[in-house]
Formats: sequence, structure tokens, C-alpha cells
Amino acid sequence: MLNIAFFSDLHNNQYYMNVVTDSIEALSEGMELDALALVGDIIYLDTNVLPSHESYSRLNANKLYTKMKNEGKLIFALGNHEFTLWMEGEEIKTLSRKTFTDETGLLPEMDTVIKGYHFITAGPADYAGTPSKEIEAFIKEKVTLALEESDKPVFLLVHFPIDNTLCGTEKAHSYTEEFREFIINEPRVIIISGHYHFPNSDPRTITQVEGGATFFHTSTIMGGNGLSLPTATERHAEYPTQGFMLRVDEETNDVTIKPFYASEKEPSYLENAEFVIKRGVYNYTDKRAEKSGKPYFAKGSTLRVDSVSDVDATVTFPAALPADAGMDSIVAYYDIELIDKTTGDSLKKHRIISDFFLKNKREDYTYTLFDLDPSTEYEVKVSPVTSWYVLGDSISTELKTAEPKFFDVPLDNENAIVKGIFESVITGSRTAYSNLIHIGSGWECSVEHTVDIKEAGTYRIFLKSSAKGAVDAAIRVKKDGAVILEDTVIINTGNIHVYKDIICADAEIKEAGGYNIEFSFKDGKNTVGIQGITVTKHI
Repeated sequence: MLNIAFFSDLHNNQYYMNVVTDSIEALSEGMELDALALVGDIIYLDTNVLPSHESYSRLNANKLYTKMKNEGKLIFALGNHEFTLWMEGEEIKTLSRKTFTDETGLLPEMDTVIKGYHFITAGPADYAGTPSKEIEAFIKEKVTLALEESDKPVFLLVHFPIDNTLCGTEKAHSYTEEFREFIINEPRVIIISGHYHFPNSDPRTITQVEGGATFFHTSTIMGGNGLSLPTATERHAEYPTQGFMLRVDEETNDVTIKPFYASEKEPSYLENAEFVIKRGVYNYTDKRAEKSGKPYFAKGSTLRVDSVSDVDATVTFPAALPADAGMDSIVAYYDIELIDKTTGDSLKKHRIISDFFLKNKREDYTYTLFDLDPSTEYEVKVSPVTSWYVLGDSISTELKTAEPKFFDVPLDNENAIVKGIFESVITGSRTAYSNLIHIGSGWECSVEHTVDIKEAGTYRIFLKSSAKGAVDAAIRVKKDGAVILEDTVIINTGNIHVYKDIICADAEIKEAGGYNIEFSFKDGKNTVGIQGITVTKHI
């Protein structure tokens, strides 16, 4: 039996690296581990950091990684974050690839043979993930030779998935059409990729082309399928930390993929998530969508309104039930629709991800609806959805927002003080091409603005921002170093590219003068976008 442990996309997080590898050692106890396979983005280099030994220091501090590297049992596909963030030029690309080789002892393109099975790794040519013609030619040559050599399956490890194969790859455009046609029509090829951060418990993380190749996403520490999590920070510790064991029967050549939860205390394999790949058998095509039963809420389930203000409301609803125990029927999402009670118009629909990928799942979900209009009646409707987008029956309720606390103040009004993000002091990791700030575990980021307030009064502070999941921000207002206001606000617009003026705090300003407004983020799990701060005066 061939046994290899896989994971990817740790983004230079030593804590999760240790949790994953400790879990691998616990789950592989009693069997020989033939290799440790990493499918890219183990390192994270921001725009101010060049590839160096220090960049890989956290990786080299891991005992299992070092052990497997020293024993020649390491398979590592280069990811895009092994390149410096958006830094262009042949010199930096060459340096990134050279440093990868210097630190890992591996080439960016390799054909590693273990017990007669070929594991072909091929990294991108740059941070954007572009595979050059030379890289595509290398893959085609090595795959063809491996297929001619024996009847065994051939494994291809590439960080970026092949276009239009797995969920989330519909807009991928990295590979040429000629290469794509070559790879998808090879029935003995199994392509393992990363980058898209999907949890392995989603049935769409594996797909097969009838008569062709099999595609599988590696696991990551940041599941979520690109959708926001209806969580507060107390559940951040339960984000999915996953990996998987790949086992090949050397007599039958059957391949088994066993995803696992990584945990400091109790690592375990995922329930109902074992994938078996047999020659000539295609159990994982898109036809599985036809097996996806309609989810439902238990009889008597209600949607409860917990709180309502002039601009937001918090609702709670119970977890829905799957139609059956099959993996294709899991309740993966909830659609939350906001309807104008007067006109019946659907105002917006927000799809949030369920806890299906977490080991410990909630019985109830609480979600805050932001950006509501004051003094308005709404209907809120919640519908469960499967991974294959089969919609279940909804539950609904009505709510009415409160009278406005503040009159509407146009942002260009003389009573509004507007400061742009690029005029402020920014610390943390920020991309050079946008105003997105990435908040990683253990990181601290902050944004500071100084505003000149002309007269005393009550002021409301807005942060024009975006986040695809719940991100906590601490706000502090100071004058001459003294803190006059300190509070916490949740940033959650459902989409990192949708910016809104989030109401953060009301401050009683007793005297005119210069005030410092600071937003700080710590130990987050999401990316937050920030465009600026607005302060409006009560009329």
C-alpha cells in the first residue's frame, strides 16, 4: 500500500502547519508514510519581502516536514504565493524559483517516482499563476512517458486547477485550451490542485470526466467556498483545518482519498467523505447533482428576530436537515432574502455557507442584516441549499426598522468630514494594487486617520469597507492621546468587492480640535477592504 499525506495553502502559518503535521503523524500511526505532499502556497510573501531563507524558516522549523525532506520523501508543488505578491519582472521570478529550490531541495518542475507511481509537480511561472508554454510542455512530456511506462495511475500536482473542471474554476484562464484537452481526456491521470480554498467535505471538490481524468482539490486552513460565514469571532477557532491521506493499492491500483480534520486534540477522518477512484468507474461526475435531495426545515421551525435598529437587524434560524445521509445532499448554504414588505420587491439575496465543513456544527445560525433603511417594513426569508444548488422550502418573518437616529447627511455636505485611505497611516499587510488588507491568524493591522472637528456635538463614524465574512474591528477615538471612545464593530458586507459605509460608533465630541480615529484588526480569518472613514455631524 502506498501512503501519502497531502495538504496546501497554509500561507506561512506555523501554528496550522504544526497542527496539520501533528495530525498526520497521529492518523498515520502504525503505517509507513511514503511521502509528504504540499500543493503550494505554504509560503506567503508580501510586496515588501523578497524570497529568502527567512521566508521558509517557519516551514523548516516543522519536524515532520524536515524529517521527510531529509529522507527524500517530500513532494512540493510550487504555488503562486511562493512568489512575491504581484511583483513583476524576470529577476524576481527567477529569484523566487531559485529560492524554492535552495530551501526545499526540489525543482519547480519535477517527476518524482515512488514505488513505481509518478508524481509530477509543476509550478506557475509567476504570482498570477500563469503556466508558461515550457511548463505545459514539461507536463505533457512527463505524463505521456509515465503512461507509456506502466498501467499505473499518474498523479499531477499543480497549484492552480485546470479550467472548468472543479467548482470555482469556471473563470480560471491559466491553461491553454490545447493543454486542457490533453489532460482531461487521460483516464489514468489524477490531477490534485489547491489555491481555491474549498473544504474537502464539499462533494464538488472531486470530479471526473466520463472516460477521462479525475480532479481533486487539496484541503486548506481557510475553507468557505468564497462565501461569507455567518459567524462571530468566537467560532473562528473552528475554521476547517484539513488534509487528506492518499492511499494506492499496489495490486489493484485503486486510489482512495481520505480527508481528515486536523486538530490539536482529536484529529479524525471526515464522515461520509471517502473517495475511491477505480479504473473505468466514474462515480464522481456532475451527474451527482441529480442525486441531491431537497433540504428542509423541521416542522415548527421559525425565523426569529433578535434585535432591530434603524439600519440593521439580527435574525436567528435553526439548522436545516438534509434529504438523506448522502454526501450530495448536505445542506451547504442558506439563502437569506430581504423583501420590501410594501412593494414585494426582492431587495437583495445573500448566500452564506453552513457549518457542513466544521467538525462541531451549530444547531442555530445567527446573522446580521446590514445596510437597512430606517422606518421600513421588510420580509426576511431563509432557504436551505445543497452543494449542487438544490433549493429547499423557506421559513420567513417580518420586521420593521426603527426611526432614524441621525438625519441623512450627504457625504459631500459641509457637515461630513471625509478622509481617503491613502491619506492615512496604514500598518499590516496591504496589497500594492488595491486597498485590500489581508488579516491572517496572529496578524495585527490598523488604519489611522486624523480629522479636524470644528465644533462640539454628536458625530457618527462610518468606515467605508468590505469583508466577505465577519471581521471584528476595534475602534478608538483619541484626542491628544486620551481615549474618549472605544468600541468594537463587525465588518461584513458579504463580498470583498462591495464597499459600504458601515456605521461604527456615535461619539460625543465636547470640544473642537484634532481627533485621531483608529481601526485595528487582529487574529482575523478574512480579507477586509478599506476605502476611508467618514464622520457626520448630527443635525
